[in-house]
Parts: sequence; structure tokens; C-alpha cells
Amino acid sequence: MEEEFYRNEGVDFSMVSFRDNKKCVALIEKKPVGILPLLDQVCMLGRGTDEQVLGQLKRHHKKHPNFLRPRFSSDEEFIIEHFAGKVRYNVVGFLEKNRDALHNDLAEMMSSSEQKLLSKIFSAGDGGSAAAVSSRGTKMPTTIAYKFKEQLNKLNKQLLQTEPHYIRCVKPNEEKSAGIFTSQMVLNQLLYSGVLETVRIRRQGYPFRETFKAFWEFCVQEMYDKHVNVGHLRLCKDKCAGLLTVALPRESRGGGGENGESPKWQIGRSKVGFIRVPLLLPSAFLYQLTVSINDKTERSSSGMVACRSSKTGSEGSSALEFRTGGGALSCGYGS
Repeated sequence: MEEEFYRNEGVDFSMVSFRDNKKCVALIEKKPVGILPLLDQVCMLGRGTDEQVLGQLKRHHKKHPNFLRPRFSSDEEFIIEHFAGKVRYNVVGFLEKNRDALHNDLAEMMSSSEQKLLSKIFSAGDGGSAAAVSSRGTKMPTTIAYKFKEQLNKLNKQLLQTEPHYIRCVKPNEEKSAGIFTSQMVLNQLLYSGVLETVRIRRQGYPFRETFKAFWEFCVQEMYDKHVNVGHLRLCKDKCAGLLTVALPRESRGGGGENGESPKWQIGRSKVGFIRVPLLLPSAFLYQLTVSINDKTERSSSGMVACRSSKTGSEGSSALEFRTGGGALSCGYGS
């Protein structure tokens, strides 16, 4: 979603590193030797043992970065390094659990039950065994791995059609009691749910985003516009760019900063973006903006005093003048 936002806004986000989980996903579900397809294949053949499955996994994925072997050799376990961390799996019972052996005639009998709840649970229209078997063109009962993939694909399609907003619920302790805060438990939840990764991406990118109109209206309300010469500009977008150029002159729109650093601000197609804001708070950036403008005002005032105290040369020479005190930061040359 972050990448899509930056692309739509036409903002350079090369400084943001996104963690790619495709290799781990391929390890689990990519045909023909992913963990789930391999389990399905062995179940369809009707022969094989859990240990043989583990042997095939080790042979096919021995060089995969996300497939790890236990430190001490084991014929029953393997480790997958997921996004949330390393998880150890024991293969004992893998095949039996994956078969989910409920014959079609039993499923059909339950789906025709007069009990509405049972009928709904085993209904073919709700992803029951009969529908899945028919779609696969085989009489073998559907496996757990197949059901899992079907449900995950269905959920993914629904999410892509919506604009999800997540609320993360964090459990403070295992005792389910008030007044107890287990820091390590909370940290693990934030890490495994991807919250900390989201924060990292936001900090590398542009955490503060505001429309041109809203940002400029705020600047007018705070009288920031009185310190910049943008009265001749008509578009809010250009006014915002002019204000930021005065406040952060070393950073240019869409260009790099000093020493090859990424720009502290960029102008998008519909919004203004800022980077490296202390504490990720808009108020912190606005404070920085105020300090920068005030600093320029003080320096220009000092320049005006210096100009007045200097002696003028010939009549045709140019005199430097700084207009401050609510006026624009600009300089004019007299003839």
C-alpha cells in the first residue's frame, strides 16, 4: 500500500526498503515442491510416511534461505523463518492431519441434515468437500492444505477489493488481569503483527502527508505566508513549494539533499510529503519550519542594519535592501 501511494503521487521512494516475503510464500505454496503441494501430492498417491516427506523437503529446499534445519540433527523437525520469526515444525502426523479423511457420502449426508446449522457447515456451496473435490476432478477427499489455500485466496481477493483499516489489539499480559504489563510479550506482538515494520517503513518514507489546500490554509492561519514571497502564485501546490523552499532551501523538490541524502520533503500530485520528522509528529516539523523562517528573518534583519550603516558609493551603484517585519524575504537592487 505504501509503494502504491508513492507511485500514485509521483514521489521518489528509492530510500525506502521494503521487506519482501515472496521467497517464504513460495517455499510454502509454490508448485510442485512447496510444502503444501508436496503434502497434497503424497496424500493423493496414498503412500509415503511423514519422515519421507521431511526427506523430500530437505532435498528440495536445502539451499533455501527460509528453510532451516534444527541445530541438532532431527528426523522429525524442520524450521521455517517466517516474517514474524523462526518457527519449528514437527512432521509427525502431517499426512494424517492433511488428509482430513471425511468421505464424500458422509459430507453429503450431513449437508442434507434437517438441522440448519449442520446443513450449513457441510453445504457444498460454503466450500464443502463435494464442491472442492469436483473442482479438482478427483474422488479423493479434499486436504487441509487445499482448503487452507482456497480460503486464503478468497480472503485475499476480498481484501484487494476493499480499503482495509486495521485495529491492532495487544494483550498486556497472559494473566488477563488489570495493572500488569509484560513488556516482552507486548514487544513480540508488535513485532510479529508487523506494526514495528510499518513504523520503520514510515520513518524511512514520508510520514506526514497533507493536501495542498489544507497545508496552505494552516500556513495562512499561522501567518507563515507573510514570510515568503508567493503572492504572485495562484496554485496552492506552487505556494506550498515556495514556502518549503524558503524553510528548507538545501532540499529541492524531487532532488537529493546534501551528501547524496534523500530530500527532506517532496511535492506529490495531490499532497505534500515530509521526511525525517522528529517523533513523526506534524507539530515537530511545523516547529522546525517556524525556527527556519524566524532564523531567516533575523539574518535578513541583520543584513538590513548592515546595509544602512554602510556608505553608498556612486549614484549609479546598487543598494541591497531586505524587506522584513511582515514583508517578504526578498532583495531588491536600486539603480
